[in-house]
Amino acid sequence: MGPQPNVSFGQTGISLKVDFTPVASLSKEQSSTYVKETCLKLVPGKDVSRRLSTLDDEGQLRMAHAMALYESNRVPGSDDAQAIEWLLKWGRLSKALPGDSGQRFEREALSASGLVKRLLINGLAPLTDKTVAELESIYSPAYVSTGTGTVRKTPPLKIGLLRNGLFRGLTQLVDGQIAYFEPGKGVKLQRDSMDWFKEQATHVQDYVKFECGPYPLANPDSGLLTGYELSTHLESTEAVQLNDRRLLGYLLNRAQVVGYGSAYGKPFATADFDGLRDEDALYDLMGELLRKPGMRDKVGRCLQLTGSHSSDGTIRMNPVIPPETSIGRTELRWNQLRTLIHEFLHHLSHPDFNDKADTIGHGQIIDEGFVDMITAIIFRQLADEIGKKPEMAERFLRIKEPAKPSARQLTTGYAEAGKGADQITGKIGQDRAYAGFFLGATKFLGFKK
Repeated sequence: MGPQPNVSFGQTGISLKVDFTPVASLSKEQSSTYVKETCLKLVPGKDVSRRLSTLDDEGQLRMAHAMALYESNRVPGSDDAQAIEWLLKWGRLSKALPGDSGQRFEREALSASGLVKRLLINGLAPLTDKTVAELESIYSPAYVSTGTGTVRKTPPLKIGLLRNGLFRGLTQLVDGQIAYFEPGKGVKLQRDSMDWFKEQATHVQDYVKFECGPYPLANPDSGLLTGYELSTHLESTEAVQLNDRRLLGYLLNRAQVVGYGSAYGKPFATADFDGLRDEDALYDLMGELLRKPGMRDKVGRCLQLTGSHSSDGTIRMNPVIPPETSIGRTELRWNQLRTLIHEFLHHLSHPDFNDKADTIGHGQIIDEGFVDMITAIIFRQLADEIGKKPEMAERFLRIKEPAKPSARQLTTGYAEAGKGADQITGKIGQDRAYAGFFLGATKFLGFKK
């Protein structure tokens, strides 16, 4: 296996050469020697002997070919020491091998080295000051740019108006979600098997990894490169632990939907709520609402019916099938697929991106808006392919000839947070949005701090 066709990374213009001539006919021992000598050449004193000795035959083969790829494509200024560390970690955890179809091995190895991330980021132009100023009022609606700095434009919080508006809207939202799953008299709710979700998860992970452009795979620390398997991290929403943290978390999340939502009268606006200034007041109000009679049980039931994720990579899917009066079977399958993509993307978002939620007034743009915007992009692409290929419909939906998903599922959700993410991406471009979300290159998202 000598020279091969170049591997291209989407529409980015990045094309890297593939030449395995230096390692084409090496034995296991020779492969190990090649890796050790290449590492020492790139980083004098970098001894990887001990870690290489723990790899099996496939691991040795994987590392030798990965180092050949990296050495022949590295660019000036590359952090070779960090690239070697990333590749050693990937080499131990990956199952990819030279010769995998669709140049999957090459894509993984070059991404795991950090080279693709570097090239993607270097290919993006910085934002103009004008664009950054325009973004400020989207990220923090309570602020305006003056050219000489940022000034607060909101008067003091009207706590009574905020309480009344949020309590009324959240009660309506919670009751509506429970009613959606309420069976008719004498009707017993059915449940999907978690085995089905696990099967679906395997296909979703593979699709996001290789069919959604270079950005998801380009983070060397991503679960896509470090052995994370979505199918083994799934559990039922009905198994969620109903503690105070999760119950409050649900209300705080939905308070953003209600507070900014036109359907609920925009209580944040009417109460002069400032997301940076009034975070503690909002937290206290949600604790007060949770203590109201019956609300704790209602919120707990909503949690048991809502897809979610945890920082340890656990993703929960709702197995309960709503009554046919609420949603058709095909639409349910589309909805489950979209939810799984959304929750999986939470796991793939970069920590540096996630941390920005605490620095802006409308934090849900980061917490949910960008997640659902990218979900919608991937879902539209996948839905289009499923519509053309019956075998994909069977694989992703267990339906041979599904109707198209509803228009609602094809657009960004999460109310004003989703609209904010759409507006921001419209100003900065999808590549910059993806670089910030997947790679942590938040300088391209236009934050003031």
